[in-house]
Order: sequence, then structure tokens, then C-alpha cells
Amino acid sequence: MKRTWIGNYIDVDKDEKVFEIPFRIDVELAENLSFTGKAWEEEFYELTNMLIDVKGFILDDHISFINTYPCYYGVDGNMDIYVNKNEKGHQVIYDGYWNQDRGIWGGTWEIKMNIVFKTHDYYEEEISQGQFEMRLMEED
Repeated sequence: MKRTWIGNYIDVDKDEKVFEIPFRIDVELAENLSFTGKAWEEEFYELTNMLIDVKGFILDDHISFINTYPCYYGVDGNMDIYVNKNEKGHQVIYDGYWNQDRGIWGGTWEIKMNIVFKTHDYYEEEISQGQFEMRLMEED
């Protein structure tokens, strides 16, 4: 069964200004409610003309999925957007719940940015995270 969700995620720019990025996810939903598909994300698509791989599942009122970018997409040392189609892309983990009152899926996204080793057996991860919302797209 095909499903299309539209929504946005919230991020912060280099000046600490909050902004929303629209996205669309087209998936094939299996009987066990796992799904695979492609995501269109406005900013990434404008820069690369590429789609993002999506893989996830729904369990009762919980949704979890991973967006895997086909190439490197991030920020450089000056916090300016940087794309390198020759470098491996990163993953974004989305985890959320169904909001019956609003008719949306909502939750958090998370990216593991850097791992900093403090000692040979202790490290800290730098994580970027924010909120997302999405709803089932109405069919024509």
C-alpha cells in the first residue's frame, strides 16, 4: 500500500534563528507496517536534485524511520551549507507518535554529528536534534 506524508522539520541556522524545512515522503507500506521509500526535502533537493532513502516502521501509535542521504550534506566550519556528492551521506533518525487530536505524526529527529574520544574507552557524541510533524497527504 502506498502512502505519502507531507510535513516539515525544525532546525536552527548559524545565527540561531529557527526555521522550517518542508519535506515529502513517498513509501510502500508492507502488511507488517514496515516501509521503504524516498523523501524529497526542499533544501537538499534544490542543492542536489536528489532524493533521500527512507526506511522505517509503524507500531501502534509509534513511528520510527531513518532518512539516509545519498551524499554529504551539512555545514562547514563557517556554518555555511556544504554539499559533496563524492562523500558518503549521513543518517537522520526520526521517532514520533500519532496525535489523534491533530491528525499528525510528530516527534523528534536526531543526527549523530561527531564522536569525541576523551580516553581510550570513553567518548562523547555531539548530537543535533529538533522537532518534526507530518500528515498523510490527501489523495485527489
